[in-house]
Amino acid sequence: MPTEKRPTIHMEKPDPVVAARLEAAMAGLPVYRRSMFGGVAWFVEENAQMFAGVWGAALDLRVGVEDVAALVSAGKAMPFAPMPERPMREYVLVAAASMKPAEYKRWVARALAFTSALPRKKGKA
Repeated sequence: MPTEKRPTIHMEKPDPVVAARLEAAMAGLPVYRRSMFGGVAWFVEENAQMFAGVWGAALDLRVGVEDVAALVSAGKAMPFAPMPERPMREYVLVAAASMKPAEYKRWVARALAFTSALPRKKGKA
């Protein structure tokens, strides 16, 4: 019986400056932070859905399939594919190292608005 080869995941270590700036943009929001696979991610308190993280010096943000297509075609973001054959279809990757604090807040607001409307993640009390 042949065994399937699992895809290789290359995890980008989070840039600590970008992570700190994203953390500051989350201040006062109904979200929580968790470590994931050596990185860092933020979740919506209400539904336990992940909506933002740090991937190297970029933000990975959950904005929905339609916004992914629009943002990528406009050159404002890239598709987020931690495994080349398996992109995260609702997420974009946005270069963040040179962003100003207001830009972090705008991106966070966009991802939080989309993800807050999703149902509670199954199995999360």
